[in-house]
Amino acid sequence: MEYVEECDRRNCRIEIKDSIVIIICGEVDVDKLRESLQIALEAKSSK
Repeated sequence: MEYVEECDRRNCRIEIKDSIVIIICGEVDVDKLRESLQIALEAKSSK
């Protein structure tokens, strides 16, 4: 997946490719987070 945004006012370009974005609010179960990231990495590498 690729995300590209043109910024006309600032004359810049934002480009995000194959990224994992994590937003954490409150308490986190580290083991579940680790497991979720591992699954995401395995899915990415199988492409």
